[in-house]
Formats: sequence, C-alpha cells, structure tokens
Amino acid sequence: MTQKNVTIGFPLHTATLSGGDWSTARPLDRALSPVLSDPARSTGLATPDTQFVATFDSTLPTGCVALCDHNLSLQAQVRVELLNSADEVLADSGWKDAWPEVYGAYSLAWGDPSYMSLRPDARELEQEIGTFVHLFDQNRLASKVRVSIDDTANPDGFVDLGFVAFATANELTVNPQYGATEGFEARSKRQTSAGGVDTYERRNKPRIFQAEAFMPRTERRSLIDRMQRELDLDGVFIFIQEPSEPLFKPLTQWAARLAELTPSQRAMPDHDRVPIRFKQVL
Repeated sequence: MTQKNVTIGFPLHTATLSGGDWSTARPLDRALSPVLSDPARSTGLATPDTQFVATFDSTLPTGCVALCDHNLSLQAQVRVELLNSADEVLADSGWKDAWPEVYGAYSLAWGDPSYMSLRPDARELEQEIGTFVHLFDQNRLASKVRVSIDDTANPDGFVDLGFVAFATANELTVNPQYGATEGFEARSKRQTSAGGVDTYERRNKPRIFQAEAFMPRTERRSLIDRMQRELDLDGVFIFIQEPSEPLFKPLTQWAARLAELTPSQRAMPDHDRVPIRFKQVL
C-alpha cells in the first residue's frame, strides 16, 4: 500500500454479484444497496458459501474494495482479488484480518480483554459498524472482483453483508490541513420530565470528519466538484482517513455521504481551499 494521504473510493462501480450460497430471503444482491439494515446473508459458514464475484459492466480502474456493516467475527479473514475479463488475477490482497489492531501497545490496562491482542473485544463489535476496506497499491483496469471470506467459526452461524462497494481509489495530493476534526454526531434523544428526571432514547450515531483541504484546482474540479455534482447529499463513497496507519482501520474507514455541499475558495493561483464534511452511512 502506497497511499499515505486521505483516500476516497469514488466513483463506485456498478456491478452484478454471483457465487456463494445466500439466503432466499436475504439474497446477495441486497449488498449492492447502501441500506445497511437490510443485509445479504449466507446460508452457512463454509468458505465456498461466502465467496462471491462482482462483475462490472465494463473494464474500470479499481483500487478500493469495501465490505460495510458486516458481522464478521474477530477470527475472520478476507481476501480480495482483481480479475480481468479472462479471470486472470491482476492483484491479490492475500488473506487479511477483518478486524485488525485498534489499540497501541501498552495503551490498555493489564487484564483488559484486548491487552494482548490489541484487537477489539467481541463486546465492542456490537456497537460498531464493521467496515473492512482493502486498498491496493494502485488502481488496475479490472473487469471483476473476487471476494473470499474465511469465518467458519462465526457464532452467528452466517455472514451478513450490509453493503459492498468497488471503487477507484483517489488519494489527495495534500492531506487536509491541521485542525481537522473527527468524532460522532449525536442522534440520541433526551427528554426531561416535569420532575426534572431525564430519560433517554439511544439512537445510532454516525461518525463525522470535517476538514479544510488545500489542493490544486484541477484536482478540486476533477474530484471534489465531481463528487458534489454526482453524489449530492444522498450518494455514497468510501472514506479512508489514514491509509498508512496500521492501527484503528475499522474506526477510520467507512461508507460516507457528503454532509453538505460546501463551496471552495480560490486561495492562490491554481490552488483552492476546499472545506469538506463527511458523514458515515448508518
């Protein structure tokens, strides 16, 4: 992986999915819709049951593959292969952990369930929108993508895929400026009774990322302007905040939407100051 700066998976490729063994009630093609609450579901956990192939309607530059809101266990591994029209392998990710490390060495108290592995505890996964993203070292002209999942010990007894995405990887020439903010947008509701007692209704909360990028005008027009034009506020892309950071990947890469369509400012000849605000798809 050579990407170091913020990378955006856009545009997403139109694809048809085939292979594996998937529930009649929750077929594989459900994973093409970013309605994460309505996932595709495998009938079992054998590796052939959870393997599938995405076929594009043409040969397209592909460098980013994402599995969003999956239920993969801590033991799961994923392999992604880019193929040409003759099914020859153009690039192979090899087997990758679905849940890589998210804690730094000695950052946890002794005895914490994640102290030795540095990976999230199984209880943490219940509150996380699991997103696996693989970035290849460069875009390749691919006609197909083969995704293999090895999760034969998943306690759920099946694999769920809320949304799968295949995209061109666009690394920003310059990372967003210092002062970028990241966190959550609160959605939970609080109501105060006449007696002053607060009651709460917990709701899912999206991650947000807000920053100001300084980029060549040609890049702003070919990427950011195109995203605003084609996606508006409802279209989806893949956001990878720190491609070269080995930690925190499940927390810093997600399916996203533009939170607002912000105009850019001409900062100097041939370079623009570009405000960006991304919001996680729930």
